[in-house]
Amino acid sequence: SDERLKRALAEVKRLEKAGYSFDSSPASALLILMRSLGIYRKLIDMQYWKVISETGTSIGLVKANSRLRVAEGKGPINAVDLAIRAALLSDYPELSKITLVDYKVVLPGEVKNTESMVRVTVEFADESNSWRTMGVSANVIEASVKALVDGLDFFLQTRRIAKGATVHQSATSLHPKTLTGFSIRTKS
Repeated sequence: SDERLKRALAEVKRLEKAGYSFDSSPASALLILMRSLGIYRKLIDMQYWKVISETGTSIGLVKANSRLRVAEGKGPINAVDLAIRAALLSDYPELSKITLVDYKVVLPGEVKNTESMVRVTVEFADESNSWRTMGVSANVIEASVKALVDGLDFFLQTRRIAKGATVHQSATSLHPKTLTGFSIRTKS
């Protein structure tokens, strides 16, 4: 309905004022739209995360979907990404088919110092598509976790919708072709 679309647009505008830029992360905007239209189903429950970073190595500790996992990575973001996936793989083995192909941090505000808000954009890809999501926070790790979780969530949501899953025990489902035309780029 028009009301649901107005809510989605209001949320996009609110987040853009907070530093988001949906031009560079359309998958994050599509997640907002899915929630507003009632076709979103919570698949990832991120309950806790912690990063310990020392010279040469980082450890990510994540509790997601009631599973606590620890992973060691080449940096804090790599460690968190590995820990999140480890916590989710038993429920969603298809996550092993996607890779994190790009990670960018931007200081979107006019003041650029250690207290600045940061905008993190991540790009994921599978064998045929790529998509970008974003997180914004004063904490670069928090912004990164948000972007990573949204990227994994977007993949799971679109797969669920493409399979014609019904949502909220209703007969409504979104036909996969509805998502075409957005900036989910197909590799050549």
